[in-house]
Amino acid sequence: MLTSLFPRLGWAWSTRILGFIFIPLCALGVLLTRSRLPPKHGSTIFPDFRIFLDGSGCFALATAGTFFMEFGLFIPLTYITPYSTAYGIDRTFSFQLLAIFNGGSCLGRFCPGILADKCGRYNTMLLANAACIITVFVLWLPAQGNVGMVIAFAVLFGFASGSNISLTPICIGQLCDTEEYGRYYATAYTIVSLSSLTGIPIAGALITAAGGNYWGVIMFTGLCYCMAFVCFACVRVKLAGWDPRTIF
Repeated sequence: MLTSLFPRLGWAWSTRILGFIFIPLCALGVLLTRSRLPPKHGSTIFPDFRIFLDGSGCFALATAGTFFMEFGLFIPLTYITPYSTAYGIDRTFSFQLLAIFNGGSCLGRFCPGILADKCGRYNTMLLANAACIITVFVLWLPAQGNVGMVIAFAVLFGFASGSNISLTPICIGQLCDTEEYGRYYATAYTIVSLSSLTGIPIAGALITAAGGNYWGVIMFTGLCYCMAFVCFACVRVKLAGWDPRTIF
């Protein structure tokens, strides 16, 4: 839609039209949401940073893992199209890569959830993060505009990173009672939101600093996922031990 609207209406009105579509869809989602459990006396849905002081440090580590994960997640989503055009891939197809990316992401939000019920939430999150790291360093970094490698990256990273959105809430929920979930989730994403806000401008600055080359931003993405993997692995080891066969 945006590809069609940009040349006719410009950036401003194309973006406004997109926003007008979001308004009724998001409003419908809000109106149809119902609480499964009655509110618990004394519980709150507002951030409470005292949670970070709990003795194990697992919630702080899980929040840090999510922070680094979302640092890396939105960079390929934003820059896969300009990356492709910069390396001479057809402009129309470069925009279609984003659709391919999101097609993989749709499956990636659904399938890992099934695996997580069988193998454990943190185990599945670690597998997904490892897959993101591999696709970034093995496919995106050396692609240099190779269409086949870029398509493979879009599909596989899209699938692997889809779980970043769907598994994070249940990984956080595994660290608290159900009645306290709103407070934990709000606290975590108050911090995580800063990475979503700053990751894309930082990536743009890295591209500028590299003279328009993308190797720096690709390395940054991969290293963010490495940090996320370490944080989630620490939570998993703290709470479930080193045995990889343990379902957690």
